[in-house]
Amino acid sequence: MKNTVRAIILFSMLLDRYVLREILPPALVGFLVFTFALLMNTLLEFIQMLVMRGISPAELFSLLWQISLSFLPITLPMSLMMGVLSGISRMSADYEILALRTLAVPTTRLLRPVFVLGVFALLLNLWANLFVAPEATKAAEKQLFELMLSRTEKMIRAKEFFEGIPGMVVFVKEKGRGMWKGIFIEKYENGVEKFILAREGRFVVDRRRREAFFILRDGEVHSFDTSKPEKYSRGFFKEAMEIIPKEVAFPEIKLGRRPREKTYPQLVYSIKTAPVPALKNLYLMELHSRLALAVSTLLFLLLGFSLAVNVRRGGTGYGFALSIIVVVLYFTVHSGAKSFVEQGKVPAWAGMWFSDLLVLLFVLLLIPRLKGSIRPARRRAKIARKAFGVSLRLPRLFSTLDTYGFFQALKVFVMILFSLIFLSLLVSFFQLIDDVFQNKVPLKVLFNYLLYFSPQLTYTLLPLSLLISLMVTISLFYKRGEITAIKAGGISLHRFSLPFLLLAVAVLASSFYLQEKILPFSNKKAESLRAFIKGRKDAGEYVISRNWVFSNNTVFHFLYYEKKRKAFVDIYLMELSPEFSLKRIMHAKKAFWRRNYWLLRSVWMRDFSKQGKFLQADRERVRMPPPEYFFRELKGFEEMNLRELKKHIDTLRREGFPTREMEVEFQARLSFPFVNLVMALLAVALGFLIGEKGPTIGVGSGLALGGVYWTLQGAFKALGKSFILPPILAGWSPTIIFFLISLIIFTYVRS
Repeated sequence: MKNTVRAIILFSMLLDRYVLREILPPALVGFLVFTFALLMNTLLEFIQMLVMRGISPAELFSLLWQISLSFLPITLPMSLMMGVLSGISRMSADYEILALRTLAVPTTRLLRPVFVLGVFALLLNLWANLFVAPEATKAAEKQLFELMLSRTEKMIRAKEFFEGIPGMVVFVKEKGRGMWKGIFIEKYENGVEKFILAREGRFVVDRRRREAFFILRDGEVHSFDTSKPEKYSRGFFKEAMEIIPKEVAFPEIKLGRRPREKTYPQLVYSIKTAPVPALKNLYLMELHSRLALAVSTLLFLLLGFSLAVNVRRGGTGYGFALSIIVVVLYFTVHSGAKSFVEQGKVPAWAGMWFSDLLVLLFVLLLIPRLKGSIRPARRRAKIARKAFGVSLRLPRLFSTLDTYGFFQALKVFVMILFSLIFLSLLVSFFQLIDDVFQNKVPLKVLFNYLLYFSPQLTYTLLPLSLLISLMVTISLFYKRGEITAIKAGGISLHRFSLPFLLLAVAVLASSFYLQEKILPFSNKKAESLRAFIKGRKDAGEYVISRNWVFSNNTVFHFLYYEKKRKAFVDIYLMELSPEFSLKRIMHAKKAFWRRNYWLLRSVWMRDFSKQGKFLQADRERVRMPPPEYFFRELKGFEEMNLRELKKHIDTLRREGFPTREMEVEFQARLSFPFVNLVMALLAVALGFLIGEKGPTIGVGSGLALGGVYWTLQGAFKALGKSFILPPILAGWSPTIIFFLISLIIFTYVRS
């Protein structure tokens, strides 16, 4: 009797461990996938900051860590649901659940480890929602704000006017490792204009002491009251220090005011002390939303289990796709209920718990069905035409095996691509939903924005989807023994990779078509809708303007430009000597363009080469660049195809506008479609090497390689924009590096 009891207990423990081992690995992969998807856009921006603004790798890692922690309330339930769907569906598809039933083990017995895991995850998510995520959000925003300010030295570029310091404009003629040459600083405060010119100097930031200042040598200071320009002051210095006020350089950042930045005790206190009912309702909504998200972790696990036990096909891909669909539906309902709460139509608790109640209802409806019959999976693989529901076949040049491999890979590719697109749209949805409610924008506008934003997401995610899908497809072929059968039939793996490369070429062509035909229109429409959601005016075709211009040792500055009258308002002309001292200053209330000269009205001037006397005139003719030199109308480069962008770069370069960023972007866009082919080569090579380890390893490897590529892309683009690398090298280097790596790996494949 004792032995029987021990055997039952041992079997029970082994079963629980086995179920958890099936759930946790795909859950971990899902956690990495979802976190990477949420961080993808942020990662590119931070990599460029790392190169262009001198942020250290440790600071970059700290920022990414804090942001990842703020995503925990979303990524934790999504990844665990993916783990349950992948693990349990795989057991169902491989007859294991059916085998357990033949041993008189009911399907509901498998719920025990799932439920225990769900309770533990619920508590973990509750802690993350109430304490970790708010603190991480505040820490990330504070760190990012301080880093942006303290890296001003890297952001100041030679021969460009920098307005990143509040209340100050800075120009540097030559910037080297030591002292900078030719420094111009403008400050305006309380009606007093101040110009500082120095032959050399540099900018210093001390984050520990919270100090920022310019060290200047051999210069002069000009200041005057703009309402009384005849009262003019001019002074000289051998060495001076221009200190930036601490409250400007390192302002006190008032974080924690928004509901999502408050921890649980702070939320409770805010609810008790809210001065108006509307504000109290807002805090109550945030509290109930966090509690509901924590409980959803357990509900997602139970729902995933209920959906997975009766599937015919299972595995990581099934779990990934279905978890995306469920989570998108959940958060769509959750956000819709939030709008009703903000409008005061329903109480906070009812609105925030509504989506959880719906999930619970589905769970209660599905769990009783677990006692019914279980449909085993068909172990024999279906041919491609049945999988797609129509009779599809490649041309006769290709064999039946090519057709089978092509459509199997295509099926997995489409599933992964749409899953990643839905996940990215979900992220964009939550980034903009607060603006929708705040600016009282109809939800229809948000969904239209997501529709027009989808082509850009598709274009961006094509290489990553192709990489992961091909690795997963090859892993599945290994799992079903098909690679062994191919080798036994005397077919080289190099030959078998042909349909995969054919798929890559098709994706490459689709990428070019999207880039040249679809994205210019869809990006313009998406940007217009995003501006409306954000409460901004639609830029449309905007004016690229330079209110500060340096040309032929002359500084031009104007307040604004009247396009219809071709007139500048409140314009300064400052002529400088080769030693970077002020030779002459001229100001006009208005300046009108007259074919080949400018007519200045209400003019005052001082010529310091002639004793610097104050002179006035009603009008004055001057020679200076035409209006096109200062501005021109154009579309954003995201709204142009490659030919338009190239033509636009050439035009701006002739007119003296900075074009470096656009040149790098042009080369990066030209190379990006070819990444699809390179990723396919890499996926095929790695798939044949490590495919035996299973689809989960394929997803993880593809994700890691995608992260490396996007990191390299961001780094090389930043190096190009920082004038460290030429644009063509900055745009093509990541693609070339991955191509060489794939060729090297291919040499190790035993065909």
